[in-house]
Amino acid sequence: MRPPRAICPKDFKIGNSLGGPGMADLHRKVLWDAIQQVAGPARPGEVIEIEY
Repeated sequence: MRPPRAICPKDFKIGNSLGGPGMADLHRKVLWDAIQQVAGPARPGEVIEIEY
């Protein structure tokens, strides 16, 4: 089963899905973008790549 939608931050290391440690502003930005995807229409299985 695939997720209904997902974001994939480009060039993030494995395990750093929100960015590196101590980068609170970047963490908030990634979380905000993820929340925006939940609120908007999406196609099943859609993965959106975002560059930060």
